[in-house]
Amino acid sequence: RVESLIPGLGALVNCHPGLINTQFSRPKTNSAGLHRYSDPGVGAFSNFHDFTVSASQHIQAGMEIFVDYGEDYFVDVLENDWIHIPMEEDYEKGDNIIWMFWKTVHGQVDTAHAKLLWTFIRQLAAHNGRLLAALPSDPNDIPKAIKLGTAMLSVPNVVRTSEWLEKNGQCLDNIRPGQSTLEQAGRGAFATRPLRMGDVIAPAPLLHIWRDDSLNEYEEDYDDGTVQPFHEYQLLLNYCFSHPRSSLLLYPYSPVVNYINHDGKEPNAFIRWSDRNHH
Repeated sequence: RVESLIPGLGALVNCHPGLINTQFSRPKTNSAGLHRYSDPGVGAFSNFHDFTVSASQHIQAGMEIFVDYGEDYFVDVLENDWIHIPMEEDYEKGDNIIWMFWKTVHGQVDTAHAKLLWTFIRQLAAHNGRLLAALPSDPNDIPKAIKLGTAMLSVPNVVRTSEWLEKNGQCLDNIRPGQSTLEQAGRGAFATRPLRMGDVIAPAPLLHIWRDDSLNEYEEDYDDGTVQPFHEYQLLLNYCFSHPRSSLLLYPYSPVVNYINHDGKEPNAFIRWSDRNHH
């Protein structure tokens, strides 16, 4: 059963415990001008919207955006599969260790003494897999870690150039949400700039969801002692692509694409599979 699903940046953004640079705000709740009890269309879309992600610190151009999944995600949910992912405190300890090492060897990290000392330090940290992973394995990387910090050092390409983004990135602001012009449809997606025929309106990466996970299953007890089971699909199904006989749901999760409504008579957009290498 799907408990919560946040499309857009809520699904696109990854987590790096040592480089969290954003914060979430609570979503707004309303029915897009429709009455929750008298308008039939209101049950077809979520009344939660405008979940925002804002910068919690200065973010330089080209840097990847990271949100906080919470340490419980890595410690309890993923358990032993990700036991070597450092947490924020591990990177902080790692920064302190390399500073002490740097001062001890007077910045001379390529001497035999320095290399032996760094090997010994890593052996002492070996009991804590997360801390060990935060420390550079090669002492020659320590000058860079001193400059950037162990967290930044752990992701070599965390800041992309504008040239790389132009070549490999895709525009996410061609559409914005607004009140749909279709009766009873709630919200819709609107172009922010002129788009030519064949232009990519928005990328649409897909979450793969097992159809049974979109079911609500519960039982109702009656006064005569009988029990009736109920099986109802969640609202999630309205936002997915699938074949009726398929057990797989495909949920597009890039910003605003979930607001694109259906028009069977005069559609102005179509869906196509991406031909990009990493999609």
